[in-house]
Amino acid sequence: MKLDNPQKNPNERLPQDLSARIWRYMDLSEFVSLLDNRALPFIQAANLGDPFEGSISKPSLDSRPDMMKAIVEEVRLQNPEANPKLTPEWLEAQFQQLRTTAPYTTMISCWHIGDHESAAMWGLYCRVGDGVAIQSTIQKLAAVLPDTWNGSGMLLSEVSYVDYDTFAVPDGDAISPFFFKRASFAHEKELRALLMRPNQPSLVDLVEVDLDSLIEAVYIAPQSPDWYLSVVESLLAKYSLDVPLRKSRLDDPALH
Repeated sequence: MKLDNPQKNPNERLPQDLSARIWRYMDLSEFVSLLDNRALPFIQAANLGDPFEGSISKPSLDSRPDMMKAIVEEVRLQNPEANPKLTPEWLEAQFQQLRTTAPYTTMISCWHIGDHESAAMWGLYCRVGDGVAIQSTIQKLAAVLPDTWNGSGMLLSEVSYVDYDTFAVPDGDAISPFFFKRASFAHEKELRALLMRPNQPSLVDLVEVDLDSLIEAVYIAPQSPDWYLSVVESLLAKYSLDVPLRKSRLDDPALH
């Protein structure tokens, strides 16, 4: 996908260093699915576990009546013959409906930005001694993602972590709120790729990518037994994925 798309969402942002490392942590079954389908899973936002996905903040809601009024006035100014139903109250109802349905039509692929493995992410996404992490870079992820998928444009952005009591989450379109999360989730350091699927919502959307170009290395979960390394090694060979396989650095022996 192109990172210099002039039509991109104004709230879409990326780090200056596009060679920054990113990680996706997963259990072994998800890894097998990744290899078998040669595709990244995009998960329905409503099923990511955060009820605030796609929601706005208190300041946004408080300012919405003024925003509705301003939009209606601007439309009427540009087109006096505009739909007579267009009132601030009618527009407010449309926005509420949009916020309700958007988590079910928005598909997201989540990544962790970091120079090193994250003990917190291992704990969140894998059981002890059971799981893998694929490591890539922002630039490589962007290179393998298509500009569009099944008619939807692809977006790629860091998540901004804000105080929902004081920060006005942008409320002018369906997508912008998905680039923001509550400050309590700041440890995720999330980069997300995003698709909108209003006509064919699903729980998971598989987006085909070139895994050889995407993955720089595969890491084994901390405290994995020796046989686990052999299993993952066999999977890489079976699916002809020639990338380095590494044990977690969290298993390195302490120095005394």
